[in-house]
Amino acid sequence: MSLYTPMDLSDLIKSSREYIKVEVEGLTSTGDKLRVEFSCDSIGRMPNLSWSRVEGAKSYSIISYDPDAPIGIFYHLVAYNIPGNVNSVTYSDLHKIAILLPNTGGKRDWYPLCPPRGHKPHRYYFIVLALSEELPRNIEDLRGLIASMRGKVLAYGWNMGVFSR
Repeated sequence: MSLYTPMDLSDLIKSSREYIKVEVEGLTSTGDKLRVEFSCDSIGRMPNLSWSRVEGAKSYSIISYDPDAPIGIFYHLVAYNIPGNVNSVTYSDLHKIAILLPNTGGKRDWYPLCPPRGHKPHRYYFIVLALSEELPRNIEDLRGLIASMRGKVLAYGWNMGVFSR
């Protein structure tokens, strides 16, 4: 399986020097089916995420998205300034340790998996970026986050699961 990245993210990760192993709760390997509990058909909680540490990282960012959404890329989670000494996150920790930006649904939170019924399985990517510094706390949206990360990405990694209803 290959990584599908929106163009702005693709430009960011080209300069990284290292690859991070990213683990998503419930996935044994890339491309496995994500659990229904992460969807709008259940409690809709965010899967726990973990990643390999990157020496020199001052912070991490997590971006999760569905490139198969009918409206185009749907961002489920945009989080940044996760401290550099952290290498895993649960939903209950997320609001305490990260700054959240609006997802495509407009909320500063995790947006549950919710592909239209009858669609082929959608791919859900979870990208972790290790950064050389903390970013400004006043970033308003994904575009601002990407601009702020330019030249600061030390490493990145990803995993992907699928889900359909």
